[in-house]
Amino acid sequence: MTAGGPGNPGQPAGRDPARPQGPLAPPGGAGRAKAPQPGAQQHHGPGAGARGTGPDGGSPIPVTPVGPHSAGPDTPTSDPAGSEGGSPLGGKQARSMGDAQREMANMMSAAFQERARGAVDELSGHPAVGDLFGDLVSGDVVAGNKTEIIALFPGLHGAKVGAYRVPVEPIRRCYVAPAGFGALEAAVAQRRLVVVRGRSGTGKAAAVLRALAGSDDVCVMKLDSRTDLSTLAPGQLPDCQAIVLFDLTADQLVRLDEDTVDRLGAELAAANRWLGLTVSDDLPISAAVEAAAVEVGDPPAARTVFDRHLELGQPSATARAHLLADPEIAQLLADELGPATSLDRAARVARMLSVGTEPAGLAAVVRARLDGRAHDECVQWFRTLPSMRAHCTALALAVLNGLPRAHVTAAADRLIELITPTTDRPDPGPVVNPFATDAGVSPETLRATTTAGTLSTVEGDIPVTELRYLDSLFPSWVLRHAWDEHDSARPHVVGWLHELGGHSYQDVRARAAAAVGVLATRDFDFVFVRIIGSWARSEDPDLRDSAALALGPPAQDPALREVVTTIVDEWIADDDSPLLQATAARTFGGDAGLARPSNTLRQLAALAEVDNLAVAVAVARSLGELVMNGTAALAGRVLTGIAGWVTSGRAQLRLVARLAFLRLTYLRGAPAPGGGQPDPAVRQLPTLLLLAMRDRRFVGQLAWLWTDGLNAADAHRAMGVSLTAWAEAVERHPAARAAVVDLLCSAASHPRTAAIIARAASGWRDDGGPAAPTGHDVLDRL
Repeated sequence: MTAGGPGNPGQPAGRDPARPQGPLAPPGGAGRAKAPQPGAQQHHGPGAGARGTGPDGGSPIPVTPVGPHSAGPDTPTSDPAGSEGGSPLGGKQARSMGDAQREMANMMSAAFQERARGAVDELSGHPAVGDLFGDLVSGDVVAGNKTEIIALFPGLHGAKVGAYRVPVEPIRRCYVAPAGFGALEAAVAQRRLVVVRGRSGTGKAAAVLRALAGSDDVCVMKLDSRTDLSTLAPGQLPDCQAIVLFDLTADQLVRLDEDTVDRLGAELAAANRWLGLTVSDDLPISAAVEAAAVEVGDPPAARTVFDRHLELGQPSATARAHLLADPEIAQLLADELGPATSLDRAARVARMLSVGTEPAGLAAVVRARLDGRAHDECVQWFRTLPSMRAHCTALALAVLNGLPRAHVTAAADRLIELITPTTDRPDPGPVVNPFATDAGVSPETLRATTTAGTLSTVEGDIPVTELRYLDSLFPSWVLRHAWDEHDSARPHVVGWLHELGGHSYQDVRARAAAAVGVLATRDFDFVFVRIIGSWARSEDPDLRDSAALALGPPAQDPALREVVTTIVDEWIADDDSPLLQATAARTFGGDAGLARPSNTLRQLAALAEVDNLAVAVAVARSLGELVMNGTAALAGRVLTGIAGWVTSGRAQLRLVARLAFLRLTYLRGAPAPGGGQPDPAVRQLPTLLLLAMRDRRFVGQLAWLWTDGLNAADAHRAMGVSLTAWAEAVERHPAARAAVVDLLCSAASHPRTAAIIARAASGWRDDGGPAAPTGHDVLDRL
């Protein structure tokens, strides 16, 4: 990045170097709130919870006011249930905590949540955008569709300005610069507002994004295409380094007068941000815009852009050569990559080809997508599949797209069994040779490809062969066609999906639930009665989770949103059906809960009062997911509420609070708000620790909750195990280890807690294992 641009924080005009730049910025850095000192702020954790403020000043989970005699870290409890006549769950509370831990052993991971969200997007026919929001706590309205979700922010004169975050890493990796790109970099280094002019299809938008992205981790916000720049207040958008708006219209250019250009330049400089605009060269521009305009010259050749994108999409040179040697693909490229081809179309062709390693049928799929007739071609392909096994495998792949091939074929086998049962037939018929050439269905017949993947398990990552459609829209099209056009198959599909919702493999459950949810948006009554309602009443917590996931798509459908809300409210109020209450609690852990966080926290607080283990576990799990998938502000509200529950004076709430905090301590990796991909660099670090490292205001809450848990009769053993896991997780991360040491020293303000932590640290040190360095550091500080 040229000196002075947003991607070069080391230069005088770059980003504020005091702002933490990475996920492992050590605590106490410049720009953060002052860290609480040991023995000071952490004593007020419960009181802060009762007063109703989190790190963002918002409302936490509703709690009962804390009285002067509430248990707290200054008065460690030997048996929190002792003063209340026993456990709220029919036995000793310590045993209840153990039972709850076993119930929580098979809990949804962040990867599982990501699979579920991606499956809904894919099966709905709207691929996910990625990380859209970050921590957009100032946006007050969310609007738009699946491919352009926009948060509204304050503008001038009472206006609302829409914007959303765009990923720049793909541009940085794939960009092919034109000859005049250096002039654009120089313009970005010299001024805060730049305008790129050029013909349509010549890569103006990519040039602006690449110039602003530089080589650093830059956040770029894209304005709604209808934005009136005269109302833009650059400082009101959330934390970002650059703002972009592409293809300005004649009306937008008229409003971009000299006064507006001057004002935007001054406000951008004050906010340390850049604004990049693009405009077609056939539109007239004012002198003020002309002064900010840059011509980047002739674009690179379409074939050059294609080659670059194909190389990145298909890194294997052998696989690329195999594809390009195919006569049909060669003819496709000859037809598509001419002098008049837009760079975007060249990149699309490369992306479509890069999904496969075998050329058979791939050119036809790409042509159909490019010509806008892919859906009809997909339906015709499905109709002409040669056998029931091929049809069943195609449907199984639609539901389980991207999962291990063995799971897809096993699901297809089960669907065949449901359609043609053999146990009731007097004559089972001839035995089919499973090794015959026509007994299986090849990836080529399915228009699919196999790729090497990994299956994440408790024991580690296991290599698997994944099966995936070449066309990313096939899962949606095949599922809808099979459901809408084949009435006689529908009962069998219902039974099949019902079984998959309880599959032992969680990714199968996630995709099955997503498929049921998408179908529910088409035939809600039918699907709800036969699948979702049955799952919701199940004794199996996995099926209840599937029910909660399946309610996600209809809950986002404007025509069904109120129906789903009514159903969930009725479940919550049904005191005679705690399993339905548990399912209701689980619905608040996903997108529906994130969409209305205040309502979600109120509902979970009410459900936490229910005297049932399944409900308690469901509440704890959903709180964990809100922290993992929501904003830092929402995480603060959750932690503040949990602290208030611990001091509420009711054993039931204390149990749920400690269970929820225990669950939170086992979360790993940085939160991924808005469905974004978790940061792989910190995937093994505790999520709560990462939050505390990014915002010191979390330290007091976490220190107090650790103090309570380590002193609690019903939780201290489990909390001790989790604490050891934290100490081991930070072994290779000096900044994270220092943060753990600071946190434990803050928690050790009471002699009893200090003794507990010192005993644990001595064990880590003397064991000589992964936690030994943390043990040494803790003992040195204590």
